[in-house]
Amino acid sequence: MLTILDLFYLSLTIVFLVLAGFVSYAAYQLGRTLKSIRILTEEIEGTTRDIEVLKDELKYGFLGVIRRLIGDQKEVSEIG
Repeated sequence: MLTILDLFYLSLTIVFLVLAGFVSYAAYQLGRTLKSIRILTEEIEGTTRDIEVLKDELKYGFLGVIRRLIGDQKEVSEIG
C-alpha cells in the first residue's frame, strides 16, 4: 500500500526527471546555437579577408593607372 510519503517521493522523482530532461534539452539547443554562431563568425572572417584583398587589389591597380598617367617611375608598393 502506498502512503502519502511514498506518493510524495514518486512525484518528486517524476519532477526531477522532467527537470533533468528539460535541462539536457536546453543544453543541447545551446550547443547547436553556439555551433551555428561559430560557423557564422568564420564565414564573416572569410568574407572580411576577401574584401580586404579586393580593396588592396583595387588600390594598387588604381595607383598603377595613376602612375602610368602621370608618368612617374615610382613603384606602386612605394606609393601605397
